[in-house]
Amino acid sequence: MQEILLFFARWTVNIILGGFMGMPIFLFEAIRAAIWAKSQDFPTKPKPLPKSIARRFLETETGLTMEYLSSTKETDKIAVFLHGFPDSPTSWIPLMLKFQNEGFQTFAPTQRGYGQTRSNKTDEIEDYALDCLRDDAASFIENINSGKKVTLVIHDWGSVVGFHLARTRPELVERVIGINSVSLPAYNETALTNVRQTLASFYIYVFQFPIFPELMWKMNDFALLKAICCQMAQRGYGQTRSDKTDEVDDFALDCLRDDVASFIENINSGRKVTLVIHDWGSLVGFHLARTRPDLVERIIAFNSVSLPAYIETALSNRKQTFARRMGTHREDVEDVMTGMGARTRPSPFTEPINWYRALGRVALKHAVKHKPKSFKFLRQCAVLDKIQIPHNVLILWGDKDIALIKELPENERKYISGDVEIEHFSDYGHNMFHANPDLVWKSIQRWMKKQ
Repeated sequence: MQEILLFFARWTVNIILGGFMGMPIFLFEAIRAAIWAKSQDFPTKPKPLPKSIARRFLETETGLTMEYLSSTKETDKIAVFLHGFPDSPTSWIPLMLKFQNEGFQTFAPTQRGYGQTRSNKTDEIEDYALDCLRDDAASFIENINSGKKVTLVIHDWGSVVGFHLARTRPELVERVIGINSVSLPAYNETALTNVRQTLASFYIYVFQFPIFPELMWKMNDFALLKAICCQMAQRGYGQTRSDKTDEVDDFALDCLRDDVASFIENINSGRKVTLVIHDWGSLVGFHLARTRPDLVERIIAFNSVSLPAYIETALSNRKQTFARRMGTHREDVEDVMTGMGARTRPSPFTEPINWYRALGRVALKHAVKHKPKSFKFLRQCAVLDKIQIPHNVLILWGDKDIALIKELPENERKYISGDVEIEHFSDYGHNMFHANPDLVWKSIQRWMKKQ
């Protein structure tokens, strides 16, 4: 009876957060991404690998023919990179090259369900449970070296697997470097105690449903994947078109202000408007309010800045001067798509999404196994494994991550007995190491020198 109640409780949450809330958001974002992607120019072929990195395959004891990238030169120090979703080992190449320059032999496996990695059987959802994914990574590490501990570099889902590996197979790991990384216990605790994280995780509940999420990801030549990688769709956007071929000068601030002023004058007869602005919209909006005050009644601004204030800050604050984009560079998106198997696997998103589906099923079985006596079981089930990670850990965190809140890494401390260092980057998001590998490497290099 308790198993039935827990099943219905799980699906009630899935229907509320995934069905009623998540699916409309997903559909809206997929349509918006499709419109945006039409105006973008993406490469159609992946870039060739650097000469110092080769693509290889090995057989694991867990039944995989595992594809992986590795440096061609053997050394005594080993670094293993675990990718997340939606991503692939190719995203690690800039950091792999930097580790190679420091004398490391680098390896980046393509995990179960991705790229050219294949299983020797038809995988069920349970084959993507965290213990199975941990065993894949452990088998890979045991195959590539003879008893040497590795530096583990992890991100997103790769960190859920990597932290679990470090906790349960500590003899394989020397230290852990995480980039927007989270362990399952810390994530569960945060999601159950912070509603912002619960709502930010709506996509996980969407992924529990069959078919729909795969369709959204594949729609319009993977437009949603491209948009999420780049972290995206006035003049030059969406379906807005000019009656001539615009020159660079046509995008000057005065021209953009005139576009908006003309728009406001066309939609109403002399009434002032409430202006709601964000990002570049705020540069235009503040300039409009300053130079055409007759059109504006009040302003509501979200993360907004005027051009004069931005210039003053950039000239006086080095941190603002060196701010960078948050997502994947457009020229690297095809590498990610090809690496994760988007164009070659028959069901390129079903297997990666099964990681999320397995997570829900295992959590339910864990709850039933422990037979809790009250609904406090939610808190009890948050911590699937109370063993602490004994290694030193560096966590680099882009605060503009839309899927994981910036308070989350602090919860990792209680699950790690080694030294923990957390560094926040306010100008970056989830894929910080895509956007600025040089900045990420500086922090990693500084931390490793102290070890």
